[in-house]
Amino acid sequence: MPLSVAELRRLLWRLVWQPQLSPAYLLNWSAWRRRHQAIAQFYHFKRRALAMQLRELLMVHLIEVPPEVTVAKLNYLLYVKMVFTISLLWLSTA
Repeated sequence: MPLSVAELRRLLWRLVWQPQLSPAYLLNWSAWRRRHQAIAQFYHFKRRALAMQLRELLMVHLIEVPPEVTVAKLNYLLYVKMVFTISLLWLSTA
């Protein structure tokens, strides 16, 4: 992950204007932070790809959702459709 403007500003502040911590500590912290961001980004993309595959499996398409419908209600409807689809698949193989 490249250095962000905020991280560069923080490093400059800590290294130049407020030198209370050792430079080695700050550089290790910066490396840890970028590594952590890269791992988080990887799993974020992975989770979104799995969600997309699930939507394709359940044949859920983008639709207009009325504003009175809550996220919990949509999650419930998706769960019911998923259970129903899996049940049909199980019955067809039995």
